[in-house]
Amino acid sequence: MDAELTLAGLLVETHRALACELARVHARHGLQGSDFDALLRLQRSPGQSLRMRDLAAQTGLSASGVTTLADRLCTAGWVRRDTAPGDRRSIIVTLTPVGAEVLAGDIEDLLPVIRRLLCDPLGPDGSRRLAELLTLVRDVAAPGARSGADS
Repeated sequence: MDAELTLAGLLVETHRALACELARVHARHGLQGSDFDALLRLQRSPGQSLRMRDLAAQTGLSASGVTTLADRLCTAGWVRRDTAPGDRRSIIVTLTPVGAEVLAGDIEDLLPVIRRLLCDPLGPDGSRRLAELLTLVRDVAAPGARSGADS
């Protein structure tokens, strides 16, 4: 039991520290963490677009939460919303060139932080293995988050 609690505690502590560092970078680019998550998922999706319900599933947001997020991203000019062809009830969210530019700048500043906190301490083999293990856990804990573009 103690080993299980320790494992969960280490994961929570690591997440907290990493999220805090990443949030600082996002803030410099005018992004919140949920903004970054949505923009990255759109960038990695075919046509840089997703149905609102798929974006909600992948980000773990409720329907109202993803609507609020999409409103904010649209207002910033980072995404656009369109009615899905053939299904007027579905809304498609698409990354705009401005959103792609903001995302690219954010990623450029994020990578050194990610390398310093995750990749360097683990080395290439450890990083690859951690990604495999976290994918296994994520697929059980949050199956809707799988984007189909895992890398």
